Amino acid sequence: MRSYRHHFHAGNHADVLKHWVLMLLLEHLGKKDKPFRVIDTHAGAGYYILNATDPQAEWRSGIQRLWAGSIRAPSLARLTERVAGLNGRGHLRIYPGSPAWAQLICRPNDEIRLFEWHPTDHRALVAHPLIQNDPRVRISSDDGLSGLKALLPPPSRRGLVIIDPPYENAAEYHRVKEALILGLNRFPTGIYALWYPKLAKQNANILTAALEQLQLSWLHIHLQVKRPQPDGWGMTGSGMFVVNPPWTLGETLASELDELVRLLGVPGEAHWHLRHPDGVA
Repeated sequence: MRSYRHHFHAGNHADVLKHWVLMLLLEHLGKKDKPFRVIDTHAGAGYYILNATDPQAEWRSGIQRLWAGSIRAPSLARLTERVAGLNGRGHLRIYPGSPAWAQLICRPNDEIRLFEWHPTDHRALVAHPLIQNDPRVRISSDDGLSGLKALLPPPSRRGLVIIDPPYENAAEYHRVKEALILGLNRFPTGIYALWYPKLAKQNANILTAALEQLQLSWLHIHLQVKRPQPDGWGMTGSGMFVVNPPWTLGETLASELDELVRLLGVPGEAHWHLRHPDGVA
């Protein structure tokens, strides 16, 4: 299936969580001189023009609340500043997807490898001038979960793999687990950041429960922004499962997630948790 278009969800609460974690991971990798490779299995269009005429647009309850809010948490402030760098100090019109975050933080000698098989998004990705003219970037129209194997391990033996499919059907959850295990077999020291949505269906819970049984170093971050609706409709939160996380990641998230809940959550309904192999943070 290729019906999912990230354009309609760009900048929502799930994007804020995902790109916050991604930013922290990229910043960590950039602390050492040795280059690294970023691989994004579902890159999307790269950059998104936010719909300013729709009062119900999802970005209004996501990045807009950071943009307009008073932020005390240092890394959330950095995230907002980087978005501001693309927009200036005026109206919020452009939101960076995962490829754009990689471009913003990666250095000249780092590598960015993008997969996007949706024809419309692939065309937008290839044609965007900021991406088209970036020598660090290589783009493939292949399925990212299948194509991941050929790019691992990177020559530098340093890298970040972003796995964030649309989860349009139950089989995709199984494919994500298999792709992660395959990747770890080829590149066991890499950092893997897996995103998932919180929906009424329990597929994500089954996936993360299985991943938590792996004998690995991992960190499981979950943000719930509101309680589920009686009809089960809509995404009420999302999570990130990070394999081989930097030791500083959990500490930073734990110190700032209350701020994110305050900004994005429905009072009395929103909460967060962090889990790791030794228990709950």
